[in-house]
Amino acid sequence: MRSLSDPAVRTKQILRLAAGLYGRVEVASSSNLASLWAMQIHHLTPILNVTDVLASIAWFEKWGWRKCWAWYDAVMMMDGDPRFAQAQRTGEAGAPSFAAVGAGHCEIFLCRGGQGGKGMPATADYEATSKGMWLSIFVEGVDDIHAKCVSAGLTVLMAPTNEPWGMREFHLQHPDGHVLRVSQGVTG
Repeated sequence: MRSLSDPAVRTKQILRLAAGLYGRVEVASSSNLASLWAMQIHHLTPILNVTDVLASIAWFEKWGWRKCWAWYDAVMMMDGDPRFAQAQRTGEAGAPSFAAVGAGHCEIFLCRGGQGGKGMPATADYEATSKGMWLSIFVEGVDDIHAKCVSAGLTVLMAPTNEPWGMREFHLQHPDGHVLRVSQGVTG
């Protein structure tokens, strides 16, 4: 019998679990699974389509993220460029069109008016009618982060809930309709 430490066996187990939770999921052959595990992804950065980059940076900062950098189309430079201070003083820089926020080793790109969908849900059933991106963010201290979001006046769609899949999570809505599932694993 092959062990769960074997990537092909582990992936099949995960897919079977997903099938139980979400319905029919195709289980790939062992040869296909081996090729999936051969690809090594070193970094993944989601891009959120936003209306206002600076407002989105401020929104993320309210719950513990930091601004990493911003790109300004009007002057074709990043805010870290030595010439940027002068362009900003003269008003030439305008507003950023692209930026990154970060927390720990993770980043999210923010793109004004492009690269993905956005929009508020059409009904109270935000899970079915959301037009923006859904993003899972795994953290430590999910209840503390929830409390910080509530005290900052951010829109919490679902309070922290222990889910049957072993996660405690809450749903947070970005001003452009993106939904962030902020989660922490639970035991027992």
